[in-house]
Amino acid sequence: MRIWLDTLADRPFATRNGCNATRYNVIQDTTFGYTGWVPVPLEGRDPDVHSPLYHQIFATDVLGHDAEVQAYEIPDLPWNISAYGIYESGALSKNAVAKVL
Repeated sequence: MRIWLDTLADRPFATRNGCNATRYNVIQDTTFGYTGWVPVPLEGRDPDVHSPLYHQIFATDVLGHDAEVQAYEIPDLPWNISAYGIYESGALSKNAVAKVL
C-alpha cells in the first residue's frame, strides 16, 4: 500500500493508525521549485499540478524499494527521449522511457 502525506508530521499518525504503508511520498509547501502541486490560488494563478509531481511519481515507481536497484541509461536516443534499464538484485526488472513533448 502507498500513502500520500502532506507533511512529515503525518507519518507517525499514519503508522499509529494501522495504515501499514510500505512507501511514503512526501510533498511540501506551495512555493518550492520541486513542489508537485499548488492546491490553492497563489499569486494570481489558479491551483495547478506541476511537472515535478509526475517526475517524483515516475522515479518512485521505477526505482521501487529493492535495496540493490541499479539504473542504466540507454545511449544514443533522440534528444527528447530518455530511457533506462532498471535492475533489481542484478536482474533486469523493467525499462523506463520518458519523452519530452
